[in-house]
Amino acid sequence: MSDHNTQIIDYSPILFGAGGPPAAGSANGSPFTKRVVATGGAPTIVGATGGGWVMSLTSDSEAQAIGFDCDDKLVYDIDDLKWIEWLAKINAAPGTNVELVMGLGGAYNATPDSVAQNAWFKMVDGDLTVFAESDDGTNDNDDKSTGVDMVADTLKRFRIDFSEGVQTRQPPLASLGGKANVYFRMGDANNFGGTRVVASTLFDMSNYSGGLQPYFYLRKSSGTATGSLTIKSLRVGIRTY
Repeated sequence: MSDHNTQIIDYSPILFGAGGPPAAGSANGSPFTKRVVATGGAPTIVGATGGGWVMSLTSDSEAQAIGFDCDDKLVYDIDDLKWIEWLAKINAAPGTNVELVMGLGGAYNATPDSVAQNAWFKMVDGDLTVFAESDDGTNDNDDKSTGVDMVADTLKRFRIDFSEGVQTRQPPLASLGGKANVYFRMGDANNFGGTRVVASTLFDMSNYSGGLQPYFYLRKSSGTATGSLTIKSLRVGIRTY
């Protein structure tokens, strides 16, 4: 996992903002904006003690979503991306109907599975098991279990890597690298780079050549269940050629 010829963009200082990101459509120079979906309740995204942002759903019986992205500016060309890495923890076990996604996506959609392009980690329906997903508009890998469970109030490191993998093809076809075999990695907070998970699945995003944005959301479709997620130490590695 060499960082040779890599520009590293460290968003960690920005995630120290006590008030969280500005509202969608009002970036005012911030790389991130928040989206809040609710009718009666008030889900929040605020600064966490020690850095990071905490996203929390409320117990109001309704559909809710809270999270942040780049205001649908798909700022990272997939062919320039080398990796994205962050720390995350669930502050309490999420309830039924609660879903969280963490990673990279195309334009925002209230239903994560309807985002046309993505590479992210996911948790669903109160299950503590983490899943990995990717979609390039043609190749769609949904809900691939990592076999790793989150533990409440314990930071884990997540990494999605577009630079390591190679998809071997039979001659006369040339083998493909990078986005043709995306690696998902997880580990304890101090396990820099993490350990590859779901290695038996080919996460092939070779049919997509556009941009992606950091995409971090917590949502529920209905009911009174709650959930709370902290994101910190977010960094992106870009190829400098």
